Amino acid sequence: MFNKHFRKKLDYKTRLSFELRFYINFRMKNMKKISICLTIALAFLMCSEGKNTLRDGKKTSSANYKTANDAAKKNTTDSKGAPSKNAKSKKEVKKNTRDSQNSKSSKNSKDSEEVENNAVEPADEKTPNVPRESNSVLLSGDILLEEDLLDYIDEFGKDYPVKKLQSILSGYDIVFANLETPVGKQGIPVKNKPYVFMVSPHYAEPIKKLHLSVVSIANNHIMDYGEEGLTSTIDWLKASKIRYTGAGDNLEEARKPVILNKKGIEFVFLAYNERPPESFFAKKDTPGVAYVDIKLITEDIKKYKTRSNIVMVSLHWGIEQTLYPQAYQIELARRIIDAGADCIIGHHPHWIQGIEVYKKRPIFYSLGNLLNGFYNKVEYNNFLAVLHYKGLKLRRIEILPIASKNSEVDFQPYLLTGDEADEYLELVKKISSRFPTHFVIKNNKGYIYIVDEANNLETRGRGQNP
Repeated sequence: MFNKHFRKKLDYKTRLSFELRFYINFRMKNMKKISICLTIALAFLMCSEGKNTLRDGKKTSSANYKTANDAAKKNTTDSKGAPSKNAKSKKEVKKNTRDSQNSKSSKNSKDSEEVENNAVEPADEKTPNVPRESNSVLLSGDILLEEDLLDYIDEFGKDYPVKKLQSILSGYDIVFANLETPVGKQGIPVKNKPYVFMVSPHYAEPIKKLHLSVVSIANNHIMDYGEEGLTSTIDWLKASKIRYTGAGDNLEEARKPVILNKKGIEFVFLAYNERPPESFFAKKDTPGVAYVDIKLITEDIKKYKTRSNIVMVSLHWGIEQTLYPQAYQIELARRIIDAGADCIIGHHPHWIQGIEVYKKRPIFYSLGNLLNGFYNKVEYNNFLAVLHYKGLKLRRIEILPIASKNSEVDFQPYLLTGDEADEYLELVKKISSRFPTHFVIKNNKGYIYIVDEANNLETRGRGQNP
């Protein structure tokens, strides 16, 4: 068709066009064949141009592509064989790219280290795979073994106060309480304090029967007998295999949490005291209790909170013998939830107070008493709160009414049933309605459904996420 030597001098597009015209003018007689030929040729041109575009990032012929490569090679060295400015620039680009990658790698490594240390993971991260097992956490009130109760222990034996509670508390994965009585035989009682408490290990024996997993010792009585009283209490708890949080040899120790792993889920417990005397508050080099300070609490939550655990904060606060929390308590509790806590556990009033569900997380302003060593002029029954989790999700709260008016139960609390239970639960519902909390009474127990288990719907209300 053409001289081979002549064809090589033409670039492939010109050659293709030339040959196409030759076929059309001299070889093709049939119009149908011409149409087919044109279609094939156009398709070939489009594919060839597409190939070059993908290869170069722009439309470049094979000759131009080769020329560009040659020019690039030529620019890598100057006339004396030394690297040219362009080559140096390329090296700098590579170095900068490598430094950037190293920087990203270093940052990722640091982030990974922070997560391992239980720092808060970024909010836009997906929740990691966590077990979907069910866990139950029972929360109870103050344990104050004193005065008249000790006489009953002397008369009826050390198991007497807990005899009717043992079976109730035995069926849960975690049991929590506030231990307000120091345990020991040594120490000097503090001065200028109307009530100071301490019991010997003998009288503390009933506590061992309560199946306690963890106790808060951040309260206004744990230092009633000074540093010796605190130390002896901690020693007794360790010997009894009961974990504790909220007090220690210094502020750093007092702020340390208890972390319990149940069925693959971590439950973190932190505890703080608001009530005086301030001399009980731990300092950098002084033993005592962790004190309520929103900055410290927020720091601790951010230190230990992850997207795969549950953080519970115990607060010893408020006013004794009142049924409603103070306005500042409501504000503080919500701020602590906003900081990342999953539950607030309140103590100190010795009466129960209302329950709020804020952003699908419960706030128990006061759980009243579990064991109380006194007769009181005005007495109320108390309740136990059971949190039912599936994985990380709180599904429902179960309220167990407990008969605990000492003038009626003789220091031996038990589970209320029948009309007495429903009547008491109506009181709990009433004092919780100001938030409001959707409280259901059924079969002599109270229920707050975070997830409607019948319809698998999450509850919503004022103060909750939309």
